[in-house]
Amino acid sequence: MSHRYPRPAILDEIDLDRHAVIEASAGTGKTYTLEHLVVELVLAREVPLEQILVVTFTEKATREMRERVRAKLRDLLEPRAESPDEAEPAWVVDEAARRRLGDALAVFDRAPISTIHAFCQRVLTESAFDCARLLRQEQVESREVFGEAFRQELRVALAPGAALAPVLQRALAQWDVQRLEDSLYRWYAERGTPEPRFDRARAEDALKRLPTRLELGPGGFARRALETGLSRNPKKEIPGMLAELAPAVEALRADGDFFSALLAFWDWAQRRAPGKRSYLQYCRHYLGRAKAPLTALGDLIETLGRCAGSPLTVLLGEMLPHIALRLSGRKSERGHFDFDDMLRMLRDALFAPGGEALAQDLRRRYRVALVDEFQDTDRVQWDIFRRVFFKAPPEADRRLILIGDPKQAIYGFRNADVHTYHAARDAVTSGGGQAVPLTVSFRSTAPLVAQVNTILEAGFFTGVNAYPHPVSCGRPERRALDAEGRDAPPVTLLHLVGRPELRRAWVERALGRFVAAEIQRLLDGGLRLDDGEGAEVRPLAPSDVHVLCRSKRDAEAVGAALAEAGVPHAHFKQDRKS
Repeated sequence: MSHRYPRPAILDEIDLDRHAVIEASAGTGKTYTLEHLVVELVLAREVPLEQILVVTFTEKATREMRERVRAKLRDLLEPRAESPDEAEPAWVVDEAARRRLGDALAVFDRAPISTIHAFCQRVLTESAFDCARLLRQEQVESREVFGEAFRQELRVALAPGAALAPVLQRALAQWDVQRLEDSLYRWYAERGTPEPRFDRARAEDALKRLPTRLELGPGGFARRALETGLSRNPKKEIPGMLAELAPAVEALRADGDFFSALLAFWDWAQRRAPGKRSYLQYCRHYLGRAKAPLTALGDLIETLGRCAGSPLTVLLGEMLPHIALRLSGRKSERGHFDFDDMLRMLRDALFAPGGEALAQDLRRRYRVALVDEFQDTDRVQWDIFRRVFFKAPPEADRRLILIGDPKQAIYGFRNADVHTYHAARDAVTSGGGQAVPLTVSFRSTAPLVAQVNTILEAGFFTGVNAYPHPVSCGRPERRALDAEGRDAPPVTLLHLVGRPELRRAWVERALGRFVAAEIQRLLDGGLRLDDGEGAEVRPLAPSDVHVLCRSKRDAEAVGAALAEAGVPHAHFKQDRKS
């Protein structure tokens, strides 16, 4: 005896005979689509569950996905009290389908649903020969081994006569050793190129080309250019500022130490000019507005500010590569690896001589790969899936389906690289694959969806931040009501005005107090929620409110305002040390 089970209509838009990129927005059912794709592959395409690779990016997401897929497979075996109408899309669960579902549940504990790191670790362990790895390896904690390499490099860099010692001493005068180590580790873990990037050659060239005391003296060409090209006050002040930096320029031209000259530049840059600007800001402002040849002088100062603007910029360019090299050597000698190494090791094995054998072995194991949260990918992860599945020969008949929200990638969470995402999507579509947008949001109210669409479609966002697929509301019955029972305004714009100018401390206090007062108003009956399912309209609860802040400092300012107003709150994922 057979029964019918509702089949999501979105599955009709996904051609499983091609590679695909499924692009989601908030609340459009990304996980829902993914779990039903697994069912579609098992039931309609008769793909054994063990041959469906599902990759997520966190342990929590993996647990949730396993629970949801298992529950869906079990649910499909049970006839529903109300079957879908004949005209509605549905799976027909007959004896053959029951057998496939039963087989999938029987082997479910072996289902390859895991994080990207767990997948890489399993392949590296099971294919140690193909990956050219030691048979005995030890996984280590990345932060701990980085700290060991950092301290070793620190001793070398601080040794008497070491070129980088003056910069390190300046950095340690501003930060303690632990804070410096933490900062370098964050950049190491990001794996991207730091911006602004330290460029010693450009910085040294720019510093040498700044004027000397002779060139700034009476009759000097730099002095004449400044006097004819600047207005009254800057004409009097800027020559004297540049004269203070001139001894460092002269020493560098006479083959002096570059880093010592750079310290002199930092000291000079931080001095205060009229108007409370630093020398650097003051000279940038006026020289940038002047006519040639002073604009060229302004460009030199701009170059120094960008290429070598702080001790951290220099240490990221000079010290961090040495730490990374030292760390790589130690791990290689001891057979150690960390989470990020696993991805790199598998990628390198796939592209090394003999890598095709490893790729073929993975293709034999997995017929389809579903990569969740693909917006959190980076180049290494894309290289792995591209090599194994996307670049598989046509006769292998393998499929790669990428699922993600590119709008999240712009924030760089978990090393996400929005440019890699777009490159991967373009590669899939130009190679005959399809892009399938999910355009119905089931999480937000209709007025909020409409307002967000208006903002995102207004032309503010272009390029990788474009919004080509506006969403519609899938739950128009859901409403957020004000005290009078009308639809509450979905968006509020706050315009801060300062006289004569806005100051950061004032803005922090004003925003914090406004947020606290607004939340208190909403909790006191200013907002009620109707889920549209017949339940009683309920007032807003503190757990319904989430305040997003740009930085930890901003979050602390809002938290202080909430505490002062007596609004219950908690800082998300903040331990006692933070």
